[in-house]
Amino acid sequence: MTVTDPGMEVKNLSAMRVVSLVHKGPYETIDRAYARLAEYAATNGLRFGGPMRDLYLSDPNRVPKDEIMTEVQAPLGE
Repeated sequence: MTVTDPGMEVKNLSAMRVVSLVHKGPYETIDRAYARLAEYAATNGLRFGGPMRDLYLSDPNRVPKDEIMTEVQAPLGE
C-alpha cells in the first residue's frame, strides 16, 4: 500500500498478542475504550506489554462523528 500524503507513511507491524475492542463514536470519547481495556486486563490478570495503538476503520470525513469506528489494541506482555 502507498499513500500520497507526505505527512503519512505505511508500516508493517510485527504480529503480537493483543486485547482489543472497537470504539464507535467521536475521537473525543476514545478514552472510554482505553479505560475498558485496562479494566478488562486487570479483571483477567493480563499485563500490557507495549504502547496501545488505534486502527481507523472509517473515514471521519465521510461518516458522522457518532458513527466513526476505531479499533483500539493493547499489546499483551509475557
